Amino acid sequence: MTDQANIWPKHISVDKRIVTILSGSTYDNFPRALKEIIVNSYDADASEVKVEIDTNKEKITLEDNGMGMNETDFDFYLRIAGKSRTQREFTLSGRKRIGQFGVGFLSVFPFCRNYIIESKKRASNEILHATIPNFKYFKTEEGKGKLVDVDEIPIQGGKKVDNTQINKQFTKITLSGFSELTRAFFNKEYFVKGRRETILNYTPIKRLIWELSEDLPIDYEEDSKLNDILKYDRGLPFKVYVNSEDEPLARNVHATNILDTHKGDFEKIGKIKFKYFIASDFVPIKPVESRYLKIRNFNVGVGKRRTFGVGLEGKTYAFLSHLTGEIQILDGLNDLINVSRDDFYYSQDYENLQEFFRNKLRHWGNNLDKIRKAEKISEDIKDTRRIKSLETLSNKKISKNIDDLQKKGFEVKVSKANAAGSTFKIDKNRKQVIIEGDIENNFSKIIQVNDKSYNLKLDNWDIEETFPACKIKGGSIIINEDYPLFSNKRHLDIFVKMHAILALKYDDASISKSIYLSLIKEIETTFSDYIK
Repeated sequence: MTDQANIWPKHISVDKRIVTILSGSTYDNFPRALKEIIVNSYDADASEVKVEIDTNKEKITLEDNGMGMNETDFDFYLRIAGKSRTQREFTLSGRKRIGQFGVGFLSVFPFCRNYIIESKKRASNEILHATIPNFKYFKTEEGKGKLVDVDEIPIQGGKKVDNTQINKQFTKITLSGFSELTRAFFNKEYFVKGRRETILNYTPIKRLIWELSEDLPIDYEEDSKLNDILKYDRGLPFKVYVNSEDEPLARNVHATNILDTHKGDFEKIGKIKFKYFIASDFVPIKPVESRYLKIRNFNVGVGKRRTFGVGLEGKTYAFLSHLTGEIQILDGLNDLINVSRDDFYYSQDYENLQEFFRNKLRHWGNNLDKIRKAEKISEDIKDTRRIKSLETLSNKKISKNIDDLQKKGFEVKVSKANAAGSTFKIDKNRKQVIIEGDIENNFSKIIQVNDKSYNLKLDNWDIEETFPACKIKGGSIIINEDYPLFSNKRHLDIFVKMHAILALKYDDASISKSIYLSLIKEIETTFSDYIK
C-alpha cells in the first residue's frame, strides 16, 4: 500500500453519504458545526481554544494549544467515517475521546468556502499547512444533479520550517468566505416576531455563545454547585474564549433550585452509567430553549433539550416549562451515537433510560402543579379583598394540600402557636410549609365588606332554609358551599359578597325578612343561567 505522507495534493476519503447529509444543513446547524471543531481540540488535549469572529471579513479563526498534527496525522484526519478509522478510547492526558467518526471538521463545510489549517507538534520545527476548498464538495455535475466525486477534489498544502516555535504545539483553523447559510445566521434572517424569550432573537454572536455554552465540555461558573453535582474527570482543564474576551465561556445555568439528582456517584441502567439533575426556580424557564433535559455524552451536548415525549401522550403537564436539567452520560452510549451526533441509535438500555426520565418529568410536573395549587390557596387566604375559591375556606382541603406537600418532602413548621386562626406560606426553595397561627390548622380567611372585616367560614345546609346562601354568626360570615350560584368560580366573589351584604342588612335590621327573601328570589331568578 502506498504511503500517503509527503504526497500532495491530498484527498478526503469519505463515504459520499456523509457529504449528502451535510448538504442538507440549515443556518441552525452553524453553532453545532463550530462546536464540533472545538471538540476536536478537546480530543487533541488542548487546555484552551481561542475563537475570533470577523463578520466583515467573513473569517473565523480557532486556535488551540493541543498536541498538533504532522503530515501522517493529517492523512488520518482526512480518513472519515466508513474508511477504516480506529482511535484510542482515551487521549494521552486521560480524557475520554469524544470524536469517533472523524466527521467533526466536515460539519463546517456547508458554512464556509475554504477550510485552512496550520498545525505543529511540540519539539518539531515543521508546520503543516493545508487548504480544503469546501465549496467544491457541494457543487453538482452539470445536468446530472449529483454531488461531485469527493475523492477527486485536491487538497493543496505542505510543510514549512520555523525554528522559532520549536517548543510550541498548536492547531489553527481559519474558516474563510461565508456561505449563504452563515450569512443568514449572522444577518439574523431568522428573527421571530412576537416571541421575546427565545435565543432566535438574540444578537447572532450572543446566540452563538449561548449555544456553544450549552454543548461544549466546559464548567459552570466557579461558585456553581452544579460543578460538584456533575463532576466530570477530564484530566486537563478546558477553556474556550470567544472574541478576545478575558473570561472563558461558562456552561449555562437556567435554574438554581435542585429538585432531584442521582444517588451516590452515579446511577446505572443496564450498561449506561449516568449522573443527572432536575432543577426549577418555580417560574417558566427562559429562554425557551433552556427548558427540559439536556443529554451530554462524555460532557458534550447531544442534540436539543427534550421531554422524551412527555406531554404528547394525551395528558398535558402545565409546569413542564418550569423544569430544566441535564443528563451526564458517563458510559454505555458512545458506541450508539449517530453520525450527526444529535441522538443515539436504538438500544433497550437507551429506551429504559428515556422511560426513567419520562417518569421523572411526569413526577416533577405533577409536584409543581401541587405546589402551585397550595401556593394559590395560601395567597387567597391572605387576600382580604376577594374570594377566589371555596377551597380557601375548607380546612379539610387546605390540610390535604399541606399533607400532599409533606409527602413530596416539604417540612411543616409553625411560626405562631396560639393565634386564633391560621394562614400559611410556601417556601419553595427550602421546601417548607410555614403555618402562621394555630398548630391545629384552624385556617381562616378575613374579608372586608363595607369597610368591616369578617371571618369567613364554610358549611353546608339545605338551601330551602330561610338563609340559603349566607348566615351571620358573631363576627363571622358562614357560607353555604351547596348554594347553586357559588358553583360559578368566575363570579364567586361577586355572588358571595352580594349575599353576604343581604344577610348583614337583615342581621342589623336594615331590611325586613320579606324584603330579604324577595331579593334572594330575584337574584336566583335573574342569575339562574350562571349556575354551573
